[in-house]
Amino acid sequence: MLRKIIASLTAACSFILLGVDAHAVEADTMKLPRVRYFNQLLAGPMIAKEPFGLSASTTLVQGVRIGPFSAGVGLGIDAYREWQTIPVSTVLTLDVATSDKLAFYLQMAIGRSSARNPALDDLADQGWARFHFDGRGMFNPALGFRIPAGNWRLYMVAGYKSQRVILTEKYNGGHYTEVKDYKFERFCLQIGFGIN
Repeated sequence: MLRKIIASLTAACSFILLGVDAHAVEADTMKLPRVRYFNQLLAGPMIAKEPFGLSASTTLVQGVRIGPFSAGVGLGIDAYREWQTIPVSTVLTLDVATSDKLAFYLQMAIGRSSARNPALDDLADQGWARFHFDGRGMFNPALGFRIPAGNWRLYMVAGYKSQRVILTEKYNGGHYTEVKDYKFERFCLQIGFGIN
């Protein structure tokens, strides 16, 4: 049953993307692309231009790879000077050049973050103000290398990461409210490993 579904989806994708009528090809000559599970655990610094500073980023991606394409779900932890964010994202990857020893790929991660500021949490505990943290969109295009080592892969990724956080501050029992919009833009370098 699953093979019939995959064959139908492959035929539809072939027709849409390549203009090939897959039904015209005999069934015994049609090969389904191999679907493989993959994961990757990446960690590294994020570098800010102004004000200059280093912060850290860690990302775990779980997904499937079909030929040169892969799609997965990413969960990360990003630490900035005063903020911590937990981005959840859709991660799309396209291998643009591959060999037996190396794969060069383009990657795009788009998602949304949860955010918190521990220093403001401490102030809120003192009772003189209330704070609401609202994580917004996360955008992370990147270039990467994947180096095989048996069933394992070593990943090296460099890219741009942008995240927004909205902070709502309420003082005097909610009589005074201030909203601040923060945008974090960083150059992100990560190295890691995974199973392919």
